[in-house]
Amino acid sequence: MPYPWKLYENLNKWPAEPNWDNYSYFTLLTLKNGTDANTFNQKIKNTIAQKTGTKTLEAAPFVYPLEKYHLYGHFTNGVADGGQIEQVRIFIILALGILAIACINFMNLSTARSQKRAKEVGIRKTIGASRASLVMQFLFESFILTIVSVVLAIVMVELFLPAFNGVLNTKLQINYANPANWFAVTGMITFTGLVAGSYPAFFLSSFNPVQTLKKAVTVKNNFSLSFRQVLVIIQFGFCNCSYSGNNDSLSAITISKKQTSGIQYQCPGRDAS
Repeated sequence: MPYPWKLYENLNKWPAEPNWDNYSYFTLLTLKNGTDANTFNQKIKNTIAQKTGTKTLEAAPFVYPLEKYHLYGHFTNGVADGGQIEQVRIFIILALGILAIACINFMNLSTARSQKRAKEVGIRKTIGASRASLVMQFLFESFILTIVSVVLAIVMVELFLPAFNGVLNTKLQINYANPANWFAVTGMITFTGLVAGSYPAFFLSSFNPVQTLKKAVTVKNNFSLSFRQVLVIIQFGFCNCSYSGNNDSLSAITISKKQTSGIQYQCPGRDAS
């Protein structure tokens, strides 16, 4: 809880004395409109050296935007080199990996159902359909499924977000009025539809109409890995890495919760506990 600085001075002697070598606290300030932060940092760079009379300093004062401090709050020699943004990047990589797994599943399921769609492809080619039109048809089906999936995902997020906020004691919410969010969703739909539907579209549209109508569609079988097999290997590899990473993170969190800090706190007028 916050308390007056005067109380801190009464409890300790050193806070009331001038000390330019203490880096334990941050000072919040507001710059005037139009002030350049880099120019301001150059002006205050030698303040501690002037006050202490020394030329070798471990650090120099500088200002840093408060809005960036949460994600970029780790500094080395006065330069931001990371922070919570690293965890955000890890979660983004995990989300893209899960999305890639979903795309791979769609590719494998679509190609596995190729025998059921082969006759359709043969009839359409017989009546004059071109391969380009078939590719567009299968891509359109992929986009439709992607849009439906996004709508269901938004509904599920709205349903479970209150419970999620209650568990983590946060106030996360989706800003539907922000155009950037809609651009991101549109880009994700486009990317997912193309990636998930491209291989099935070109694979199904490549069938020979004579063979398909005779039900003689065969897949080459040799010792080399097919594209589907490579996708399955990538999928299971990423799943195993994610599973191992989640187990390690869960173990670390469990250990940190059970382990005591070893610090005893003592309040005035009370015994140590």
